[in-house]
Amino acid sequence: MAERELFEPRWSEHILDEVERTLTGKLDLDPDKVKHRLSHMRAGFPESSVHGFEDHVEEMTCDAKDRHVLAAAVAAGADLLVTVNIKDFPNSSYEWYGLEVIHPEVLLSRLFNYDEKGCIEALHADAGRRRNPPMTTEQLLAQLAGLRRPSPTTCTSGYWTASRRSRRSRRS
Repeated sequence: MAERELFEPRWSEHILDEVERTLTGKLDLDPDKVKHRLSHMRAGFPESSVHGFEDHVEEMTCDAKDRHVLAAAVAAGADLLVTVNIKDFPNSSYEWYGLEVIHPEVLLSRLFNYDEKGCIEALHADAGRRRNPPMTTEQLLAQLAGLRRPSPTTCTSGYWTASRRSRRSRRS
């Protein structure tokens, strides 16, 4: 979806390190595949890396272990902080910064409502790149649906900050 410029991802190295630990440790994904994916994310979106927020971590009032995430989102000028771990971000910790904290499913729903055709094209493109194993769009959607977990604690490091402002001009 970000490749289609439906949103602009933002992350810090600390966030990506947590994502790697969660995917390999808690979700037991292949470490080489996770490193490969993160490497492609870094290379594909070099402007997404957020720096210069470290001095503001302690000022954040969300859960202590998530303060670096909120500080990075604020430093990035993000509109959204996307996480399955919403409970650790009380409204009072982020509203002053003009942020909204939402679940990934809410982001996907909003993106689909904003640009249905672009989302469908992105899914087709993603499925078309899959080689090991090859996948149809329907298989990719089934796999994504299967990634759901009943407890938000299974993926506590899935944080992404995003800007709703696309690099392309919005349609009227």
